[in-house]
Amino acid sequence: MNVYYNTDIRPLLVFVEWAEEPELVRRAAMVLDLLFLDIALHLHEGTFGATHGRSYIKNKASATTEGTFDPAKFMFEDTALPWASRRDATTAVLAHARRYRIPEVIRRIAADDTPMVDRERMNLLLEEVPPADAQTCEPGAPLGWDWCDVEYLPYWWGTNAFIVWSHVGLTLQEGYAWGLFDAQFAAFADLAELVWDPNDFDRSVQTAYTLLRSFWPAAHFALLNEVNTYTYRTESYMLSTATPTSRSTRATRWIGAPTNPKCSRTAGSTSTWSPEAAPATCGSSSSAARTSGPAASRASRPLSTSPSSPSLRSAPHRSRWSTNHRARAR
Repeated sequence: MNVYYNTDIRPLLVFVEWAEEPELVRRAAMVLDLLFLDIALHLHEGTFGATHGRSYIKNKASATTEGTFDPAKFMFEDTALPWASRRDATTAVLAHARRYRIPEVIRRIAADDTPMVDRERMNLLLEEVPPADAQTCEPGAPLGWDWCDVEYLPYWWGTNAFIVWSHVGLTLQEGYAWGLFDAQFAAFADLAELVWDPNDFDRSVQTAYTLLRSFWPAAHFALLNEVNTYTYRTESYMLSTATPTSRSTRATRWIGAPTNPKCSRTAGSTSTWSPEAAPATCGSSSSAARTSGPAASRASRPLSTSPSSPSLRSAPHRSRWSTNHRARAR
């Protein structure tokens, strides 16, 4: 999560400041707005305290050691803690920015101490176990998409869904068409060999389904499946949790010191936290929880659903299948 925010922010800022393509500059600035909105919604006294994924202990244990502390301090002035570094590159680029200006509403969101709730959904739900009667191009993809349409391949691969059963056929086709099993997909090369029949695509996919039913938990260890986050923030503390729809582990995070000891969880506690009861029991100055804060909850934005792109059903099978694929380096 915040491990890579600086890696995203810096090149986007440089692009906004120096690029000469107005439409691309506008889009890059929109992505920057989204990143800073995410920080603003989950900022508490300098701590970017959202429930974390893809992070390390230094970015979780302390505000001043996590990667976005200095940029957030520069942009939002939400903490009296001293600067963590005199050489932070992201802060330096922000300080020299001439074109990019953060929207005022995002600054106000970061500064607002009114009790608020932020609910977000990341990614789309993928069923990970192939049904017994699964078809090669199973209907029912979310948002009216097509599992076997290359139009949506960037999204699926962007969630590490390379060999999830619903689009393993697409991965096999494109992997062999473009030689990816000799390059980026080399880790999957042995599995592809087990199932691939260059003369029978449907058989290859069905064989892959049989294999995936046996070891799908190992195959999908890096899959970014649907997850919903819930963050409750007050002047005194912030609580953030991730509630996955599919298999995963719930992660809950306290930020700040609750004024009421009832709010402190102890090791082995089985009690549950109620957002409705939070203001009354956890020291909020409000008598009732606000169900929506100064910013509306964000919903996932679907990608373009252009029907013009080729699909596995209509396009002829492209087989740049290498005859020496068995000689790959192991």
